[in-house]
Amino acid sequence: MKKLLALMLALLMLCACGVQEEPKNEELNMIDGVSYLGENGKYGFHKEGVPVTEPIFDEIIPEGKIEHRLIYFPEINDDKIGKIYAGAITDGTRKTVGHGEKGGTVLIEEPNTNYILYESGSDFVINETPFSNFVYIEPEGRGNGNYYFYGVFEGDRYEYKRESDRKWELYAKESGDISFWMEGMPQSVRYFWSNVFDGHGFADSEGNIIIEPIYSKTEIINDRIFAYDGHGSEIADDIVKTYIMDFDGNVVCDSYNYIERGTYGTGRFVLYAFGTDEEGNFGFWFIDENGNKLSEKFESIRFISEYMTDESGHGDYYENKAEVTKDGKTEIILTEEYVCSYK
Repeated sequence: MKKLLALMLALLMLCACGVQEEPKNEELNMIDGVSYLGENGKYGFHKEGVPVTEPIFDEIIPEGKIEHRLIYFPEINDDKIGKIYAGAITDGTRKTVGHGEKGGTVLIEEPNTNYILYESGSDFVINETPFSNFVYIEPEGRGNGNYYFYGVFEGDRYEYKRESDRKWELYAKESGDISFWMEGMPQSVRYFWSNVFDGHGFADSEGNIIIEPIYSKTEIINDRIFAYDGHGSEIADDIVKTYIMDFDGNVVCDSYNYIERGTYGTGRFVLYAFGTDEEGNFGFWFIDENGNKLSEKFESIRFISEYMTDESGHGDYYENKAEVTKDGKTEIILTEEYVCSYK
């Protein structure tokens, strides 16, 4: 972390002052056309012998030379853009997300390497905030002829766009943060692990993490938290496990792959779950918010949404019916028998 603080301070200093006030090329131990070696044994970027950054990088890596599952940094064959280099600095290890043995998402340790990008011939680096991982988007990737880098750092997602010749600007930023939405309740946490996966979890009222933000989506039903485990997707086919937890993060039920919630009038809901029984056979059940089975096992369950009005005249779509299959026979049933109430 100390290295990262030094990196950011050095970048802010040079970017604020510009390159014209820095030492000339005879004072630099230039390695090649973009990098130089400092007396401290670290590397920095330069433009024609004038430093663009302090020598703070452990290594400088050309495009096409980083192998990491969350980084796309190809060799760029485009004469409209200069060669891109990544200044890398490693400071211990960090937690990141990986695939579990059964396809879900788990926390793993990896080197805490962060990157500052630089286009040859530029007066400034591309991203003043380091990237933990990043992807390059070719002009045809967005369909508008522009070049982009998407990167993440400490839970936030950044988008840099090349505005003109060798000039990059921060185009967009999405913050991963804690949403303090109701006092005394768990607070929703969002964390960008990569360009394609933002994980969700919960913190307590003081901001302490109680459920790591590694789930595709989360929701609260009464005094239970539902955490849907699947890497980068919210659809049922890609969820491998749904955990029901209490507000301290303890697992109450992990028997089901996926749980679907339907609305049954004002203040009421109905749940069905897909999973395996004690013999390992797949099936569907209506359940309550604790995971208790309220019905026999079905071969399939599908909610039927209908637009209805309540006693006050308010209209909405409700799942008061479901299509169920049992012993190969399909019928439509009322879900009233399995209705639960919000507390």
